[in-house]
Amino acid sequence: MTHQEHASGPDRRAAALGDGTRAVRAGLPEPVKYEPTLPGPVFAAHFHLPGEPTGPYTYGRDENPTWTHLERAIGELEAPGEEGVETLVFASGMAAISAVLLSQVKSGDAVVLPTDGYQALPLLHEQLRAYGIEVRTAPTGGDGQLAVLEGARLLWIETPSNPGLDVCDIRRLVREAHATGALVAVDNTLATPSASGPWSWARTSPSPATPRA
Repeated sequence: MTHQEHASGPDRRAAALGDGTRAVRAGLPEPVKYEPTLPGPVFAAHFHLPGEPTGPYTYGRDENPTWTHLERAIGELEAPGEEGVETLVFASGMAAISAVLLSQVKSGDAVVLPTDGYQALPLLHEQLRAYGIEVRTAPTGGDGQLAVLEGARLLWIETPSNPGLDVCDIRRLVREAHATGALVAVDNTLATPSASGPWSWARTSPSPATPRA
């Protein structure tokens, strides 16, 4: 899942690469003499922590150098040249979806979801309602979600929809959502943000389910 955060040098360098070069170079560290060209996976659970246990890597469950390389690669592939992009990887697509929905809406808010989205998405409806969140649904095709957007806190777009492959006008939906003050998240699992490029249209939160992409 990729979202806007802070500027970084690799983003700018990635913009200068062609698609083919970026596909094989994304996320790789700068070449170091006598070091491997590809970083190997890190399986460590524990890291040396002198003094106060702070820093980028403290325990394998929280962060890992291999995840860092993967996140950097995804960010460079899906948002080349975009400044301020930060990527987070999750164990599953539903973990990413749940993280966005449950962190960005609260009791009294309304969220707009697609009626024809991923089959496990409705499982979150009951959980959201139990927290006092209003769940509105509308089809992806024909930009149907616009009809129930007014007053919503967050618009969740899935395009192409899975498995029906219906599509919507991301640019239009994002423009209307931002006009009403709503946040926008885009699930690009089937097309991938690399192909559909929501970053070129608006500052959104593309949420491809990497294990399913």
